Amino acid sequence: MSMTNWKRILRQLEVPEGGGPYPVTEEALAAFEMRTGRRLSNSYRSYCRVFGPGRLADTFIIAVPGYDGSVDFYSVEQLTNAVVHHTGYREYGPDAVVPVVERGLFFGSDEAKGFYFFDPEDVPYRQPYECAVYALARDYEVTRLADSYWEFVHQYCLGKKYTKLFPGSAPAMEFFPCSV
Repeated sequence: MSMTNWKRILRQLEVPEGGGPYPVTEEALAAFEMRTGRRLSNSYRSYCRVFGPGRLADTFIIAVPGYDGSVDFYSVEQLTNAVVHHTGYREYGPDAVVPVVERGLFFGSDEAKGFYFFDPEDVPYRQPYECAVYALARDYEVTRLADSYWEFVHQYCLGKKYTKLFPGSAPAMEFFPCSV
């Protein structure tokens, strides 16, 4: 999705006055891709350029490339490293989970269910480039959620599929930016 669409979504959300958002620059995104050799999904890249790091729907902690503040889970680099190297998915998860998690790019988490990531080998759309979004649950089960980051945010974070992740509750239509 375009930055225009993300700006429209942001205007629909409650955001604390004087508290951001803190968008990521195109230069920081390009530097991340160059440094890591990982291509970012088009809709996630646009999201980062509008929103930056923060808590979406009072549930989802969204990390961004290049964040170097004091809260590690707002950094894609730190979050990916923490999940891949410091969780028990190798020991306790099904064997099929290991390669998916190890190639994943983790961009989000929540307090109840687990972690959210892109699988660079599952590319439903090449133009514009999009990677599928997956969830890694606390019990190490991996579930494919959406064909794109836009679909994940639109349907799971802010839409009707929120209740599939969090039965009996509705998403809070708000965004709390994390200062850089």
